[in-house]
Amino acid sequence: MKTKLFKYVPLAIGAIMMMASCADDDEENPQNNDPTVPKPTVEVTVNGESDLDIYEVTTGDTIFMEMNALTAAGGGAKLDVVSLSQSGTNLSNNISMTASGSGDPYDFFSGADVDIKNADNENLSLSGTFTNITSSVGETTYEFTVKDRDGLITTNSFKIQVSDPTTPFTSTETGEVYHILGSSIGSWSLTADAAISSSAGNEGKAHIINTNTAGTFDGSFKVGDSLFTTSFVKATTAFDYANATLESAEAAFTAGTGSTATTTAPTVGDVYIYDIDGDYVVVKITAIDPNNNDCNCNNTGKIEFEYKK
Repeated sequence: MKTKLFKYVPLAIGAIMMMASCADDDEENPQNNDPTVPKPTVEVTVNGESDLDIYEVTTGDTIFMEMNALTAAGGGAKLDVVSLSQSGTNLSNNISMTASGSGDPYDFFSGADVDIKNADNENLSLSGTFTNITSSVGETTYEFTVKDRDGLITTNSFKIQVSDPTTPFTSTETGEVYHILGSSIGSWSLTADAAISSSAGNEGKAHIINTNTAGTFDGSFKVGDSLFTTSFVKATTAFDYANATLESAEAAFTAGTGSTATTTAPTVGDVYIYDIDGDYVVVKITAIDPNNNDCNCNNTGKIEFEYKK
């Protein structure tokens, strides 16, 4: 019995050694944790831009993506496999890219490894044009992973941020309104970009008319009586005037209730969104001086503003 038992010992030891060898093959190369060991390089370009953590696009944009991987510096092993993982908003079941070397397609499914063709195993250059990864507003993370035949791994992770398209304002103007009872002009047109004199009978067409008929000048104003399709709302402090767009102005106006006169005196920094016959103008108060006497008269006061349209 002992002889028979010893007979199988070499076989058992051999099986154990084979299993250990397979396990070692499956484990990641420990040199991946050594920053001094040269590894493959992986570079990504999105719509002509590279080396960014986040690439910003708008809904419906076409994406041209390139990935270039090279063997490790100093004669590294040839490239073995490549994969592309996705997480986030705009996920695609299949991202297909074409290699410039072999001309073959590389189809990426859910992060699965794709064998690198012999023609591409020293310089893998992939490119693809995509129209289906910008359909929804949100952020998607992509990560290319390249492994060479020595088991050395390099990853390149980046995000594509999709936002709604925006329309910037095309001009920025400045204006000023004086005390309505002073000898300087107390009304302003946001469309003509000019003061409108009441003596010309046009005051009712002004968009900003001072209403301080009594007491100290505080810059209160109203819309001209002839402008039946013009109103404004005071924006919240969260409104970003510096980066205002037509879309953000419309959203701010819609969120409020249109008025034709201020109910409280304005203060420096206040922003008002005007709807003028369907066109939006964003007005920011830049100065209020109740003692201004440019008119050299008894009714002092002046309000200054900047506006985008």
